[in-house]
Amino acid sequence: MATDLIRFVRAAVVLALAEGACTVCAHPKCGCDLTGESWCTAAKHCHDDLDNSSGCQWGVACFNDSEAHHCHEQTNAAGACTWGVSCSSAFGVRKLYTSALPGPAKDWVNSWDLPANSISRVDDSDSNDAQTFFKGSGQVAFGGDGTATFHRSPRLYIRSGGSGWEDIEFTAYGRYRAYGDVRSYSGLTLVARTNHGDYTDGCSAPGYYARIYTTTGEVAFQKEYYHGTSVVYSASRRLPGPSNPYGVDLSSGLPLDEWIGLKFVVYTATDPDDGAPAVQLKLYLDFSRGARGGDWVLAHELLDTSGSWMATRAIPDECGTEDGHVRDGEPIFGGREYCFLRTDGDSDTVVEWANASVRHISGAATPRTTGCED
Repeated sequence: MATDLIRFVRAAVVLALAEGACTVCAHPKCGCDLTGESWCTAAKHCHDDLDNSSGCQWGVACFNDSEAHHCHEQTNAAGACTWGVSCSSAFGVRKLYTSALPGPAKDWVNSWDLPANSISRVDDSDSNDAQTFFKGSGQVAFGGDGTATFHRSPRLYIRSGGSGWEDIEFTAYGRYRAYGDVRSYSGLTLVARTNHGDYTDGCSAPGYYARIYTTTGEVAFQKEYYHGTSVVYSASRRLPGPSNPYGVDLSSGLPLDEWIGLKFVVYTATDPDDGAPAVQLKLYLDFSRGARGGDWVLAHELLDTSGSWMATRAIPDECGTEDGHVRDGEPIFGGREYCFLRTDGDSDTVVEWANASVRHISGAATPRTTGCED
């Protein structure tokens, strides 16, 4: 609760200082983008309608021609407005898919606005969040300001808590502060459906990767089959980074100091050709720096069907003999214990992450297009 209050106060202070700020009631989703700029305006996002207790009646009484901006039809059992209750996740970031919590499962939201600390030893956890831990090389510094800064080539693993991350919406905003030594596989990378965090053999560490490549700005998916003394991947399925109305140009690679939101959506689906199980991958991007919950565009999608996405070289013969293994060409099914954030570079590489979360979603759900507008 204290953390939520701090976030609210921060947004309110910036909003109050913004030109044309609301003098009485602000839209419930008002706030700032990741650069600290308020996106609310008095003309579209303010009103002065109060109830008998001098509380805001947001969404109950809309004024002038503002219905497109300020009204909605969602009500609770008492007939009162429930603006935003199911429309946005932590930090005001818009949800695209319907939440679904299987059994005792819990979603994950970063705690990077709690007291600053850092981790650099393998398997060390964030002192504010035992659900995450470090692997790789370098350091992850939690700034206490809502950001996590990755130096060199760290991986920040997120435990599911035993329920398994299966059908998920994995969100994070990333930006490069310094490139350092850029490798062919460097980029802003999210990984899902993996047991990579504590596997006992290389066959138990498959996973799906979503990435924006640093050097080319391309968006891509890749499947890891094996991670032992060597690694075995599929080919990287790439597309050019999408154009956008926010002036973020990916045609020459990832720009410095530019926040880009990624949503990696993974869920079990069906092969339309034969009705067999398949895995749907989707990557949405936001170039608005998080304003209004994000202006999310579908940048890439891929349906992983049996035999359609093969390994680039031979997988060891023992893979496929136990539960959790994935044979060549097979999708990765079932809940896996980890998701993780990843960057790759050298001692001069600096990447910041913010607004990270992992949510359980209902499989094959239709993404939201109405009911959550500003």
